Amino acid sequence: MFVFTLKFELQNLSYNNNRSSLCAIWNLLIVYDIENIWKDIPARTGGNSIKYRAYANDEVKCILENCTDFHFDAVIIAFHTGLRFKDICHLKIEDVNLKVGLLEIIPAKTSRFKKAVFIHLHNDVIDVFKKSLAGKDSSDYFYPEAVEQYGSGSFGQQFKKILKKANVKDNRHGKASFHSLRSTFITNCEEAGIRRSVIQGIVGHGSPHMTERYSEIDYRFCIKNASIDFKVSVKRNCFFLTYIVDLSDTACRFRREQK
Repeated sequence: MFVFTLKFELQNLSYNNNRSSLCAIWNLLIVYDIENIWKDIPARTGGNSIKYRAYANDEVKCILENCTDFHFDAVIIAFHTGLRFKDICHLKIEDVNLKVGLLEIIPAKTSRFKKAVFIHLHNDVIDVFKKSLAGKDSSDYFYPEAVEQYGSGSFGQQFKKILKKANVKDNRHGKASFHSLRSTFITNCEEAGIRRSVIQGIVGHGSPHMTERYSEIDYRFCIKNASIDFKVSVKRNCFFLTYIVDLSDTACRFRREQK
């Protein structure tokens, strides 16, 4: 009866949200070898049903080889922070503390909640920001030209051409676009053994169900092989581990100061 109601009576967006919630609950039961019966039930079209694939490291390298100027910087930032394209375009110098390597912003998409995200920066991102600082004041944007062009649709078209040159395409996991770098970041974090609740806080998702949509990790495999995967992933993505630990400490300090 419940399945009948879920399938026929709910609007697309509510249906997809409920399906994601049920899938997340069943994931918790994996440790008891209970199969997730909701995982293979497809989401409905319409609403927020677009899924973006994650890129392999070789694909990111090919993309960067075909990027110049702002696009190159934007890909580096998105790959290491998971920031959305709009937030990258509108980054201000005052949002970044290069001395401690910390970025603090309120994402545009969730600005109504007035909830900031705190992101410790990889050295590659710090280098990109330092390069863009020349001749700018603290209240300036890092990329003022990008702010002016944002909304014209030109960046999306240009990035499609970059993907075509890099031979990076859509696949069964989802659409290939700039937003796929957000999926890449989340997937890499999970590969490094980072808790999903922590990743959720970094990328500014309102629920773990949304974070789950962005990940391409087989959750059953991760739980059953956690100790093995963690050791391997730390060697391959060591900056993620330090990055998350530092971020958690910073967030705790911030909450104490606010109180």
